[in-house]
Amino acid sequence: MGVKKYLLYFIFIFCAAASLRAEEKKNKEIINQLLSGNELKVNNALEIISANRSPELLPLISLAIISDEKSANKAAAIKALKYYPHRQAASYCIEIIKNTNSFIIRKEIIDYLAGSTDRQAVPAIINELGSPFFAVRESAILALKKIGDDRMFPYILNMMENRNPVFKVYALKAIYHLYDLRFYDHLIKMLKDENKSIRYYVFKCIEANNLKSALPNIRNLALNDSSWEVRVKAIQILESFLDRKSQYVLLTCLRDAEREVRYYSSKALNKLKFAGSAVPVSAALYSEPDDEIKEILMNTLIALNNGGGFKGLKNVLLKDDNYRMRILSSYALGRIKHKWSSLILLEAKNDASKEVRAEICNSLGFYNDKKIINELLDVVNNEPEAYVRSAALFSLKRMGSRQAVLPLFDRFTAENDPVVKEQIRFVLRGLIKEAK
Repeated sequence: MGVKKYLLYFIFIFCAAASLRAEEKKNKEIINQLLSGNELKVNNALEIISANRSPELLPLISLAIISDEKSANKAAAIKALKYYPHRQAASYCIEIIKNTNSFIIRKEIIDYLAGSTDRQAVPAIINELGSPFFAVRESAILALKKIGDDRMFPYILNMMENRNPVFKVYALKAIYHLYDLRFYDHLIKMLKDENKSIRYYVFKCIEANNLKSALPNIRNLALNDSSWEVRVKAIQILESFLDRKSQYVLLTCLRDAEREVRYYSSKALNKLKFAGSAVPVSAALYSEPDDEIKEILMNTLIALNNGGGFKGLKNVLLKDDNYRMRILSSYALGRIKHKWSSLILLEAKNDASKEVRAEICNSLGFYNDKKIINELLDVVNNEPEAYVRSAALFSLKRMGSRQAVLPLFDRFTAENDPVVKEQIRFVLRGLIKEAK
């Protein structure tokens, strides 16, 4: 009986070994097909792997991803790996991340792990926050954001304390997406870093995570940082946070020697529209050499409906070399209705540019005053440019004054230009209709 038991045991072991050898042979054939480079064979192997998800194939697939020299074979192996549940494949993924020389493969494996609720791969992903490859770091950040695991925080804090500014920037890029209240004090501390890129990236983190409690620090650096790029970023945040306490800072920055600081300050002031800013904005307009900034400042005065003493608008209209700036100043003076506005417009009525003269006539049409009506009638009678005369005519129509009817009749009878004559007729009909 003992001999019989022994024989049965031997037969069982032999059969099991034979079955195992057959299974190993079958798995080897599947892997050979997978790595054959033949599309039909590769697809057949992928179908088998997808259907069975044999755990015995995972070491072979992992090895192919790490060591196969052909990129097509690596791609096929990665595709096969992704058929397996995350929990089953996680340990192999960790080995791949540690041992592959390809940053592209690291990124693909991390992207695959991002869909997992299993956190055993988190330490391996965390280590990639310090990768020199942007694509890998980005995938690691997004994967950690999706998985969520507090083990990342000490690692990021250590990078923030690293003397190498590169790792500080890596840490800040991670915080941009993975911000937690525990980082706040460290971020504020990093605003004093000697490297301007570090300070700039801190601002990006503050902005992205809407950290309005940092506004006092932002205002301070907008005024005092040694780097104009950092100051510009601070000003942009003051604008995006709609900081109502930043008026003094922005108005001070309008006098800065650096053009970009003045430009972004003027943009912020235009958006925030501080009621008390008209006078200093006008003063800045008076001395500003840059046309783009001047345009923003003039639009700000229009939005405030306040000329701020009109020093700036007057200087532009009477002295600016760019006729387009003079046109905008004329437009602004028409919209900001004040007795000084009309006086400045009349002072500039003989501008060398017909476009400016026409805009002055258009703006004067907002002031229904006897003297202005006479000035516009003088333009209709004596201006050599039909374009300017047309602007004066339509201003008279807008004003709707009966005072202009008889002089315009006289001009109509004497007019030789058929286009202008038709315009006078149109204006007269309008004025007479309104008088009824």
